[in-house]
Amino acid sequence: MNTPVKVLLVEDSEDDAMLVLAALRRGGFEVAHERVDRADAMREALARPGWDAVISDYNMPSFTGLDALAILKASGLDLPFILVSGIVGEETAVLAMKSGAGDYLMKKSLARLAPALKRELQEAANRGGQRQTQEEQRAMQRLLDNIVENIPTAVHLKSVADGYRVVLWNKAAEAVYGVPRQDALGRNVHDLWPKDDADRFHAADLEMIAGGRMQDFPNRAAQTKDRGEIRVHMRKVALFDDGGKATHLLAITDDITAQLADQARLRESEARFRSLTKLSSDWYWEQDEEHRFVDFSGGESATPWGPDQRKALG
Repeated sequence: MNTPVKVLLVEDSEDDAMLVLAALRRGGFEVAHERVDRADAMREALARPGWDAVISDYNMPSFTGLDALAILKASGLDLPFILVSGIVGEETAVLAMKSGAGDYLMKKSLARLAPALKRELQEAANRGGQRQTQEEQRAMQRLLDNIVENIPTAVHLKSVADGYRVVLWNKAAEAVYGVPRQDALGRNVHDLWPKDDADRFHAADLEMIAGGRMQDFPNRAAQTKDRGEIRVHMRKVALFDDGGKATHLLAITDDITAQLADQARLRESEARFRSLTKLSSDWYWEQDEEHRFVDFSGGESATPWGPDQRKALG
C-alpha cells in the first residue's frame, strides 16, 4: 500500500516536477502536491496546513534553493527539505546541509529520492515525538511547580553542594517566616537567623545527612522576621542522587502556633468547667463517643450510685 504524502514542490520547470513526482510514486508514495516557483508563492503555500515535506530545485530564475530553505526555516515549520538540482557544486551542497537541508540529490539520481524522503519523514516524526514528550515534561514540571508554590505548607529546599543555600522558597514559607522569596534564595541559615538558632539548624542538617533518615519536630520553636517566635511542626528529609550522595535538603513546615493556643484555651475552659461542677450540688457527667461514662462531678449524694459512683466509669 502506498504511503500518502503531501509535498510542496519548489520548481520552475513543470517537466522536472513531473519527473520528481514519478520518482516518488515509483518509490511507494501516493503524492499530493503543489508547485511554486516564487518566494511569495512559497510563503503563501506554507501558511496553509498539512504539508509533509518540501522538495526544491536549486537553480530558479527568481530565487534559489537556499532561499527556499531560508523561507521554510523562517516559517517555523519542521518539515523535511530535500534539495534537487541538475548541477550543484560540492561547496553549495555542504552549505545546504549545514543550513538545515535533509539531503541533496542530483536530478540524474532521482532513484534515491523516495528512500531519502522516507528517511527524512521518519526523522521528522521522531523529532515531533521528542517535542511532544518534552512539552509534556514541561507541562508536568509547571504543574508540580504550581502545586509546590500554592500548597498551604511552607516548603523550602537547600542545596548541599552550594553550602546549604536555599534554592526553593514557596509562598507559604514567605508567610510563615516573614522572609520574602528574594531575601531567602541564595542564603544559608546563618544569613537568615540568629547565630544560636542557625548553629542548631545546621547541626540538625548535618546529622540528617549522616543518618539519612527523616527528622520530625512536632513542636519546634522558630524565629520569624515579623512575628517573633512561633511554634511549628517541621519535617526534614535528605534527597539523594542515584549514587547515594545527598544533593538537597527538603523541609516542610506548618505553623501550629494558633492551634496550640486554641488547645490551651480549650484545656483551660474544660478545667474551669470541671472546677465549677465540683462546687455544685447538682450531678454532672461526661460520656465518650461510645456513650460510656468517663467522669462524674457534683455532689455524690446526687448520683444514683452514691459513694460508689466510680464503679460506673467505663
